[in-house]
Amino acid sequence: SNFKKDQAASNSDSIQFDYRDRIYEKNLVTYSISNKIWRKRYSQGTPEYRQLIRHKIYQSYDMHEEQRQIEDKLKQPWSEIGSLLDMRFDNFETNSLIKYYPYLKETTYAARLKFFDSRNNYIQFTYSDDFLFNNTTAVADTNSKTRDLTTGIGFVVKHLDFSGTTTFNLLQGDMQAYGFNVKFRPPGNCWAFIFSQEKKTDAEKEWDMNISFLFDGKSETGLSGDK
Repeated sequence: SNFKKDQAASNSDSIQFDYRDRIYEKNLVTYSISNKIWRKRYSQGTPEYRQLIRHKIYQSYDMHEEQRQIEDKLKQPWSEIGSLLDMRFDNFETNSLIKYYPYLKETTYAARLKFFDSRNNYIQFTYSDDFLFNNTTAVADTNSKTRDLTTGIGFVVKHLDFSGTTTFNLLQGDMQAYGFNVKFRPPGNCWAFIFSQEKKTDAEKEWDMNISFLFDGKSETGLSGDK
């Protein structure tokens, strides 16, 4: 293709996508088992319902994959087996997702814990263990595997709001990313000064400074500067 970066795509000058962009034909049948626990409370004589716990196990079967005619390659009609657990209480919530890949005999994990109060002060922990793989084999080298621990904290002190996160690579033993946001809102609730900085994995630091005006006391509009 003769497509250029700064040139708009058209019918006469289309983009040739590579192998990774292709979507293969599938004919899926998915089964799942889901359980939910609800809480009922009365507020001024009126019942209020809230879902506290949800657990779901699921897997899919690809009939198109089973019917494919292929040589020297193992058919893989079954998808990963997933287990999703979501729990949300008044001052605590957690979410976890576990996936087991039967043909690779590998498992990935992702879990989040958050504790918070009515003022939106919180502390949060996120753990993930993942890997890259092709159609038949998991990539086992440490450069492709990821095992991260992310911590987050946020608090409100009178006219100051703060939130921040850090991501630590447990395999390499170093800090991968971090970010924080500071908002100062003077008395009157009509304007706010916001400063934030972020550093993503293998990227330069980015910072943003913004002065926002709250004409209705809620929504923010204003000018910002990025770097």
